[in-house]
This record gives sequence, C-alpha cells and structure tokens, in this order.
Amino acid sequence: MATISKRKDSWFVQVRRKGFTPRYRSFASKAEAESWAREQETKIDTRQASRVQPEVLQSTLGALIERYKATISPTKRSKDSEVLRLSKMQRHPISSLAIGKVSPAAVSAYRDDRLREAKPGTVRRELSLLHHIFDTAHKQWGLYLGTNPVTEVRQPKVRDQRSRRLSPDEQERLEAALSVCRNKQIKLVVQFALETAMRRGEILALTWDYIDLWARTAHIPETKTDNPRTIPLTSNAADILRSIRKDEGKVFDVTIDSLKAAWKRGRNRAGIQDLRFHDLRHEAISRLFELGLSIPEVALISGHKDPRMLFRYTHLSSEVVRDRLDSLMSS
Repeated sequence: MATISKRKDSWFVQVRRKGFTPRYRSFASKAEAESWAREQETKIDTRQASRVQPEVLQSTLGALIERYKATISPTKRSKDSEVLRLSKMQRHPISSLAIGKVSPAAVSAYRDDRLREAKPGTVRRELSLLHHIFDTAHKQWGLYLGTNPVTEVRQPKVRDQRSRRLSPDEQERLEAALSVCRNKQIKLVVQFALETAMRRGEILALTWDYIDLWARTAHIPETKTDNPRTIPLTSNAADILRSIRKDEGKVFDVTIDSLKAAWKRGRNRAGIQDLRFHDLRHEAISRLFELGLSIPEVALISGHKDPRMLFRYTHLSSEVVRDRLDSLMSS
C-alpha cells in the first residue's frame, strides 16, 4: 500500500507490503510520486505472483478449511466450538470458491451475508479465524497463496456491552423453574455461577482435584486468558459443593449441551426476557463490588487483568451506592 504525503516543497512516497522491504522516495510533483508508487506496487505484485503455487490456488477454500479443521483445531481448547464454526463456514458459498478467487471483495460479501444473520462479534471471530487459516497455510504448510485477502477487509464494529442485571424476583423465579429439571445439578450450576463469577466453561470443567473445602478455595487451571487462578469460595458456594460431594472427577455432572437446553427452557418457563447465562458473571461481579470489595480483590476472583474490561462487567445498583453513601456519611 502506497502512502503519499506533502513535505515542504516535495512529495514523499512510502510503499509498504508485508514480506517486502519498505521503499521510500521524494519527488518534486505529486504526479511523479503517484507514477513511481504504481511502478513499485506493480513490481511487488509481479514478485508475489511468481511465488504463488498455481495448483494450490485451484483447490477450494473449503478444502483448506477442512485441513485446518483436521490438523489445527484439535490442538485448541476451544476445538469443539471452532469445528462447529468452521463447518458452518464450509456451508457458505465462499467455501466453493477456488483459493485464487477468494479476494477481499469475496470476503467482504461473506461478511455482509453473515451480518444479516449473526451479530458483529460473531462475524469478527469468523473473519479472524479465516485470516489465521491463510496465515497457517503460508507459515506452517509452506503454501504461499498471495496476500491474505482478509487483511484488507473492514471488520464490523462490535457494540455488545451489556448492563443486564438479575433482579431478586427473577432469580427466585429462575431457580424455581430450574428445580423441575431432570438433572438437579442445573440449578446448582446457576447458583454456583452467581456465587463465584466463574465462566460457564470453567464451571463445567471444574474437578474435585482442584477444590479445597477446608480452605474454601477453587483452583482454575485453564482459563480463557491462559492465566490460571485460585479463587475464594463464599460459604454459599462451599455449601453447594458439599451438597454434591464426590471423591473424584468433575464437580458437576452437566454437559454444555444439556445446560444450554435446560437454561433456555428454564428461562422461558420463568418468563424472563433477554437473559444470557454469561449475564450471571456480570451479575456476580457487580454484587462483589456492591459488597465493598476493591478492584484487585474482584480481579482476583474474576480473572480480569485489565481494569477497563472489569468495569465493562460491572453495573452497580444506584440504590446500593446511595445506601452506602448514607452509611458512610452518618458514621
């Protein structure tokens, strides 16, 4: 990509392209600068084209995704969800294109199609995954496919910050609705989430090897941020664990699919609108701040490293803050 800027009495040109040495030059006129920039970009394009393997470009994007799904996805903790995402991508018309035809315009069209049925955050993750597939083909498999077509595609803006709080009445109705579930641990999972601010995956992966009921702590060895943490357990959280005490294995005999289905049914049965399981983490963190815990104390429990991200999960009740102000001013 060439950049042309005016510097005093001359025009300065920068030509940058990943994998090539940057080129610079100054000219007396803008026309000369533009002509030189086009010439340099043509030379770079010619060199890139000579490195591309024609037989590889004739293969389809779907085949490239399949190779990634078979060799790279299994090495990730999020392999199950990633395989589902890749399979959905393979059902889109873009996967039938020859790799050489997957241009920024084609990726942009894919983005626009997906935005009609998925949220911007989901589409951003899909584009990021597609970008990594092309990078992996080049860096790990030795398949030079030209420039990565996703690099030049504008990412959709994400505005998914939520301020959803769970009211006491909603919590009571939700727990009552979950009490009739065939798996009695579904309600316990929800209660445990509100007591610990743990993510859904962290709760379902929790094993008795990492629980210390005497010290009232739970160790979480694998987290979304790759930073293991040990959190203190409230007395209520410890009581939940004591109610299902086993000697080994996973703490909760609940699968991700059964939790998703039971959550949806229970929420609908309770007549609660616009509540996601992840909102329980928001609620738990907000409650911790309302109890008076400091930012480092809450971060120890939630696992956030950036206070700005922690604040995104925090939505204090104005009534609670008002009562604390009254208490402090009267003391």
